[in-house]
Amino acid sequence: MVMNRYEIITQLKTCSNFTQLVASGIVSISIASWLQIYETYLTELKHNDKPTSIQFTADYYNLSNRQIYKVISFMEI
Repeated sequence: MVMNRYEIITQLKTCSNFTQLVASGIVSISIASWLQIYETYLTELKHNDKPTSIQFTADYYNLSNRQIYKVISFMEI
């Protein structure tokens, strides 16, 4: 079974001190931010359809819908 990036990052987050990995530069701050954005999107997706979840997430983080699509695309590869 092939894991997507979100599953790999989540596994890394639960198995180690993720904050220390970010602080030392092993995991970039942008990946940590995208993880938070993606998890917000997944929470919204439980209550809304995909376009609405994207819009709510974009509004919450003051980002464009296109940026949210990029995060989703990155995490689901």
